This record gives sequence, C-alpha cells and structure tokens, in this order.
Amino acid sequence: MSAALLRVVRAVLRLSRDAVLVMAIAVALLLVLELLYRAIAPPARTMAMQLDAAVDSSMHPYAREPWWPEYRRSSRAARRPRFDPYRTYWPKAVRTKYANTDSAGHRLTIQPAFSPHARRVWMLGGSTMWGFTARDSSTIPSLVAGELAARGVTDVEVVNLGQSGYNSTQELITMTLELARGEAPTVAVFVNGFNDVATALRFGSPGQTYWDAEVADRIALGSRGFMAELFGLGRHSRLIGRLRSAVGVGPSPVQRNEPPPDHVCGNVGRYYSRIADIAESVARGHGFPTLYLLQPVQSASHKPLSDWERYLARKAQDAAEPWRLAVGRCMTSIDSAMTSRGGRHFSSLAGLFDADGETVFVDDAAHLTEAANRRVAERIVDLILPYLTSGNTTALPRAAPAHPR
Repeated sequence: MSAALLRVVRAVLRLSRDAVLVMAIAVALLLVLELLYRAIAPPARTMAMQLDAAVDSSMHPYAREPWWPEYRRSSRAARRPRFDPYRTYWPKAVRTKYANTDSAGHRLTIQPAFSPHARRVWMLGGSTMWGFTARDSSTIPSLVAGELAARGVTDVEVVNLGQSGYNSTQELITMTLELARGEAPTVAVFVNGFNDVATALRFGSPGQTYWDAEVADRIALGSRGFMAELFGLGRHSRLIGRLRSAVGVGPSPVQRNEPPPDHVCGNVGRYYSRIADIAESVARGHGFPTLYLLQPVQSASHKPLSDWERYLARKAQDAAEPWRLAVGRCMTSIDSAMTSRGGRHFSSLAGLFDADGETVFVDDAAHLTEAANRRVAERIVDLILPYLTSGNTTALPRAAPAHPR
C-alpha cells in the first residue's frame, strides 16, 4: 500500500515538474516574442503622441532649425506625467536642454529677476500655453514676461500653469488648487479652446479629456485579484493585444469615424462659457480678474496659407477622422457663446494672423511657431498692461474683435 502511494506521489511530482517547466518555457518564449515585437513594431499611438507635430517634410517650419530634433526628444521627457487625482496627470520635474519643468511641475519661464513679493500673472491653457513646439525662452509666458519688462513692468512673476492636453475644466481645477495652497495672482490669463473642441468632437460631449479611456483601462487592470492578474498577464502584452485586434476579439479603442452631430458645437460653446463663469466667480472672490482668449486655430483662421499650412489642410481633409473638419465651426461656437456674455473678459484671437502669409501653425492641433507665440504674447500684454499699471482690480478693458465678422 505504501509503495503504491509512493509511486502515485512520484508521478504527481513529475507531472507538476513537467507542467512548471512547460509553463516557464512558454512564458519565456512569450517574453522574447513580446520584446522583439516592441523593438520592431511602431509604438501604439496614444492621444498624447497624436499631438506630436509631423516632421517628415522639408516644408516644416523647423525643418532646418538645428535645435528642433533635440527639442522634440527633450520635450517628451519634460512632459513625463505623474498621476493627479483631479486632473488626470501632472508633470514631474525634468531638466533638459530646451524644455524644463520645475519641482512644482511648471514649465520654466525665462524672465527678469523678481522679488519674493512680486505680483503674479498666471498663464493657463493646454499645450500651446505650455509651449509644445517652443523652447523655454519662446513659450508664450516667457515672451509675456519679456514684453512686460520691455514696457517697464518688472515687479511681476509670470507663472506657466499650462499643461499639454488640458481643457478648460482642468485649467479651472488647476487655478482652484493653486488658490487652495494660499497663492493668488494679480490676474489670470487663459488661452485655450482647441482641447475643449477636440475632445467633445471625438467623444460626443463636452468636458471629456484625452485620457479618459486610458485611465479607465488602467483602473480596470488594477482592480482584479491576484489569481485574475496571474492568469491575465496577456492584457499587458502589446503582441497579444495586436493579435486580438487582428482577429476582432476584445474591446475596440474609443473612436468616432462618423461626422460629429451638429449639436456638439453648440454644447461645447455653452459648456465653455459656464466654465468661464465659474472661473470668474472664484477669481472675483479672491480679488483678481480672469481673461479668456480663444486661441488661434488654422481651421478657424482666414490667413493666406503657407506651403506647410496647405499641407496640413490637405492632411486634415484626407484623415479618416471627420471630427477634425468640424473644429473651426466649434471654435466659432465658443466665440459666439463668450461674446454674448456682454463683453466680460474675453477676446478671440481667431483672426490674429489673418494678414500673415508666413507659416504660423506648426500642426493641425493649434500649436504655433515661436514667432507666432510672440504675437500672442504681445496681444496678451496689450490687454493686461492697463491693469498692471493702473491698479484696477474690477475690470479689464474689453478687447476689440480680433477678426472681421
């Protein structure tokens, strides 16, 4: 009886050993294949990567700039994110040659020395404000600081609170968090609009972020138990994900290939206006004004197109993403909704470059050349300078329309 039991135990142990060896070999093989696939396959195009400017053309405005290749690499590092419970992400501190963020996650603003008690100008927005296609010295906030100094205002610290991909909701939260930490500016300037429009058109309603689906997937991946994770490692494999996608198994990425409904643009305009109302109310309670500027976008501009901008327009027409064709219409909807508020602190920059034949737009995601950033900065200083020099804490001068109606 004991001899038979011993044989059974030995057989079970041999089977267990063989099973473990087979599993180890399978996992090792899968690991090798996964590493090979990641080495030779193009990376998955996340929403953040889709914001990258195309550089595969000699017409690109920076094609002959020696700093541009290094800048592209360093700017990706400078936007390395960490999780933020209110805004999806916030950058880490990074030091590179052309794009730097400090320990607070703010893009470096090049400006004259200021005292610890200097007045502050907060600059909020998405990647255009952050300086997605500009070196530290040529971001809109840096150029605002330089222009203020040139006009004799040197007791001001300009703070870049812009972040890539942020919409008006995330910017409002950013302003609120800064206030909760005990900070308060002399004036807050928002330059935005494109991200509110792009996310609403992609996902069908305003108030979305580019990373909603990605964050939801990551939460789902981390909410399973140990055994479920052990037997579900394939969910993390790009190779298996590619194979599942090829055979039509598993979830499909969020995508809208049909034209966006007509009502989306109206909803975006109303939502954006309400967010601005909330920002004004919060700022008024802390004793400073807010200024909203609707950013320039090629599809809403009437400027004569350069060769590069003509290429961008053709690319948008040919893209299998009909939402891109509605961006200009939705930007106009925001303009109308904000103008109807009775002339409160709003100005449209849609027509700022209408007489400019040079390349202004680096890509079709509202990123500007460094020279165009300077024009935007000069316009901002025109609007905030009377406040900074007169001590007026109740209102900013209403801007004249930036483009003909």
